[in-house]
Amino acid sequence: MNDSRDAQRDQKLLEQLDPATARMLFPEKFPQRLRVTLQYPPLDQATSAVAAEALARAESCDETPTGASLVTFTLDEADALHDLFALVDGALGSSAVEVRINGQELPMARELWLPLFWSLRS
Repeated sequence: MNDSRDAQRDQKLLEQLDPATARMLFPEKFPQRLRVTLQYPPLDQATSAVAAEALARAESCDETPTGASLVTFTLDEADALHDLFALVDGALGSSAVEVRINGQELPMARELWLPLFWSLRS
């Protein structure tokens, strides 16, 4: 009986909180999918045309005010992430391509997280 009352109380509290605070207090109620974001400067026309197929398979594609591309992939899109990363890293060099995990710059993102994603490719 107590569990039911606690669950109702938690639900009422969740409804009153802003989403960011609710996620911090009740992370188990908000499962977050792992996402990898690549940020890189503008590509030339030929490279952009080749990248278009991988970009079409991304979860989201945005552009920063400086013209850099922000392309985000989920685990389901590991093949497209691999294709785009290989293309932009080869065309621009590793110093020009930034890798973020769930929006954060993490140490060893290239060395640890990307190979983890590659292992999930179909």
